[in-house]
Amino acid sequence: KTIALLERELQTENIDGMASLFQELGLQGKSFEQWESDNERLQKLTREDIIAIAQKYFDPDHCTIVRSKMGFPAKDAVAKPDWEHLDAQNIGAQSEFAKDIYSRHVESVSPQNIIFGKDVRITPINSHFDLYSTPNPKNKIFSLAISYDYGTIDDSDLDRAAAYFDLIGANNMDHEDFTLQLQRLGATFSVNVENTSTTLNIMGYDYNLPEILKLVRAKFDQPRHDDKQIKLIVDGIKADAKTSKSDAGTWFSALARYVRFGQQSEYLRHTPVKEWQKNATGEKLMQQFQSIFLHGGHVNYVGNLDDKQVINALLNYDLIPSNAKDMPNRDYKDQLPADNQVFYIHNKKFGQSNIQIYLPSVEVDESDKAICEVFNEYYGAGGMNSLIFQEIREFRSLGYSTYGVFQSDPLHINGGKLITYLGTQSDKTLD
Repeated sequence: KTIALLERELQTENIDGMASLFQELGLQGKSFEQWESDNERLQKLTREDIIAIAQKYFDPDHCTIVRSKMGFPAKDAVAKPDWEHLDAQNIGAQSEFAKDIYSRHVESVSPQNIIFGKDVRITPINSHFDLYSTPNPKNKIFSLAISYDYGTIDDSDLDRAAAYFDLIGANNMDHEDFTLQLQRLGATFSVNVENTSTTLNIMGYDYNLPEILKLVRAKFDQPRHDDKQIKLIVDGIKADAKTSKSDAGTWFSALARYVRFGQQSEYLRHTPVKEWQKNATGEKLMQQFQSIFLHGGHVNYVGNLDDKQVINALLNYDLIPSNAKDMPNRDYKDQLPADNQVFYIHNKKFGQSNIQIYLPSVEVDESDKAICEVFNEYYGAGGMNSLIFQEIREFRSLGYSTYGVFQSDPLHINGGKLITYLGTQSDKTLD
C-alpha cells in the first residue's frame, strides 16, 4: 500500500509522468480529482480490505489455467523482397500542418540557471564527504544517494560482492522479509557499482528517514548470510555467458571495449567464475563490499528535512566514514591505435552488423562544450531528426539504428573523440 502511494506520487514529479498520467486518465474516462480521491482511498485501505478483495476475485470461478507443451516451433525462413529503396521525394517541402506550426509565435525561453551554493546547498559532513541538497517542492518523498569513490576499477569483482549484498537479508529477516519491511516504510533501496564509485540509492518518505537508514545499516552490521545466493549469482553469470555466444550485440560490445581498453576491458578483468565460486563465502563477500567505507565520496539529497537532520542520521548509522581515503580522478586509459585500423569479429550465423568508429580528438575548451551539445543534437544524438539518422535510415533504409556524438572527457585522461555507430543487416553493410 505504501509503495503504491509512493509510485503514484512519484508520477507527478515531472512533466513526462504527468503527461502519461493524464493520457491514462483520459483512456479511463476519469478526472484528476478522481485520481486524487483514489489516493485518499488507498491511504485508508486496511490489510483486511486487501484480503477481502483478493478472496473475491482470486477464487476457482475466476481462475483459468493454460498449459502448453509445444515450446517454440521452428520458423520458416522468409525471403527478403528484392526491392530497391525509394529515392527521397519533395525534399524541403512542407505540409500545410507544418506551415501552420512554423507560423505560430514562439515565446523565447529563458534558461533556468542552477546556482551551486544557493539552489543546491553544499554542506560539509567531514573532511571526506559533502552533502549536496535541495528541497522537493512536490511532495514528502526523499531521494538519497550516498556515493563512495571505490568501484570496479579498484576491485574488478566488487560488482559480484554487491550482487550478493543485494540478495541477502538482515538480522532474523531473509531477503524477502527485509524487502517487505522496507516496503512497509514506503522505501526502496538499491546498490549501483560503476567504474570509479559505488552508490547506495535510498528513497522513501522524509518522516521515515531515520528508521529506513537503521534498516539499511542493519544489513551491513548483521547480514543474514545465504550461500545459496552465491550459487544464484554463478548460475546467472553462466547463463549470461551461454546467451552471449549467440548474441551479436554482446560480441560487438566485447570487441569495442577490447579495442578501446585492451586487457582493462571489463569483459576480461573479472576473476574466472569457477575460481571465484571456489573462494567465495558470505563473510568474504561482505568484507569485500564493506571496503567502500574506507573511501571518501559525496551525498546527494532531495527532500524537505533540514540538512543537519540528514547529516545526523547518516552519522548516527555509520554510513559516512570519519577516517577515509580520498581517491584521485581516474578512469580506464584509452589504448586506441595511432593509425587507422579495422578490428572485426565474424560469425556467419549473425544476420546483422554492428559497426562503431572512433575518431580521436583534442579535448575541447570548457567554453565550447555548449556548442558541442548543440552539434551532437544536430549531427547524431537528437533521435530521428538527427542528420545521421535521416541520411542513413530514413532516406536510404541502410540501417535500423545509428547515431554519432562528440564525447568530451571531463577528467582530461583520454581526450575527446567522435563516436559513431551503425546497426544494420549484413547484406546492407558495404552500402
